This record gives sequence, C-alpha cells and structure tokens, in this order.
Amino acid sequence: MTLLNAAPMGVALFLNACSGALAAPPSADASIGAEPIYEREVTIEKFAFRPAEITVKAGTVVTWRNLDETPHAIVSDDFKSEMFDADETFSHTYAKLGTFPYVCGVHPAHMKGRVIVTP
Repeated sequence: MTLLNAAPMGVALFLNACSGALAAPPSADASIGAEPIYEREVTIEKFAFRPAEITVKAGTVVTWRNLDETPHAIVSDDFKSEMFDADETFSHTYAKLGTFPYVCGVHPAHMKGRVIVTP
C-alpha cells in the first residue's frame, strides 16, 4: 500500500476513533457520491417464487436463487436468463421505474412473480 492510498484510510480511522464510532473505513473502490447499491433475493422453492412480489428502489439488484432440484429460468419482457440448476443464481438490475412481471421460462403456467420498482 502506498502512502497516498493509506492517507484516506488513516483519516477515516482517526475520524471514527474521535467520534466513538466503530465503523470500518470506506473500501478502496468506493466512489464519492456514488448511488447506494440495493440487493434483494427471491428464492425458487417447490416450484414457486418466494416472495412472489417484491417492491424495490430503482437500481436494485434482484437475485433469484434456485433451491429446487429442477432447472428454472427467469423470463420478463426486458430480459431472459439461461436455465439455472439447484443452488445456482441469476441476477438482474432494475434501473427503470414500473411494474415488471416475470415467469419461469420452464414452468410459466404456475410460476409467476412481479417486481415493482419505485424511486
């Protein structure tokens, strides 16, 4: 670590120590003024999305995790995942506001969900 890289971390540690806070210093790749990253997970279990409907903020990364032994795929008007097996995941970032229904591409008749994106 160079002295230039160490200075901001040292200042953060000093400020945290003076304030009594126990927070860790910001990561080296954190950008000043960057939008916060939100994450939500939807599990696939017993041929159902849990929860079937979620409300998230714009910019949220939604990750579907397959807990079934059967492959599934997420299909929406905006995107389509590849099939993914047990213990695998698929993620999509919702940047636009609106309501986004989705289905399992393998079992569309009974596996349906919806993501509502708010400001």
